[in-house]
Amino acid sequence: MMLIAATGCSSQPMEIKPKMECRSPNGLRDNKKMFQWKYDRVREVILEVLPEGEEGMPFPELRDVAEQQFKSSEREEIGKLSWFVETVTLEMETRGELQRFPETKTPTPLPKNVRRVPNAI
Repeated sequence: MMLIAATGCSSQPMEIKPKMECRSPNGLRDNKKMFQWKYDRVREVILEVLPEGEEGMPFPELRDVAEQQFKSSEREEIGKLSWFVETVTLEMETRGELQRFPETKTPTPLPKNVRRVPNAI
């Protein structure tokens, strides 16, 4: 985890916002950096909309359903949600929380289907 300080001219104390790196499961993509709070919020939504069990769902559907869960104010604050959902999904796969099926070797296009790994969360 990295820490960065907000910059600017102010007499207020600078807020330190933690950042993290998101990896891809096969290491074929460069690590992507994002604020920890963004990762946490997107991960929370993915877990809310992705059904538990073997069924899973196609990634495009997961992305669309997840994006609909964010309020417009969150959308503005987070940024390009499709990028964040993709990046967080790949990190969750790297951590063993999600898996793609059928198994694919390349990082793009994204997995045809995504499901939770039982007992990983």
